[in-house]
Amino acid sequence: MKEKNIQERLEDSLIEFIERASKKDATPEEIAILPSVATVLVKILYRL
Repeated sequence: MKEKNIQERLEDSLIEFIERASKKDATPEEIAILPSVATVLVKILYRL
């Protein structure tokens, strides 16, 4: 099995955060930074 590189791990972490922060039980802090996290993920993915 291939080990993930740093970029792949970062992408996975950002996606997991977005999924978690999009749920009903998300904390106010998660909701507050959700747009910024989504922006970072979009920038990373568009660079590929």
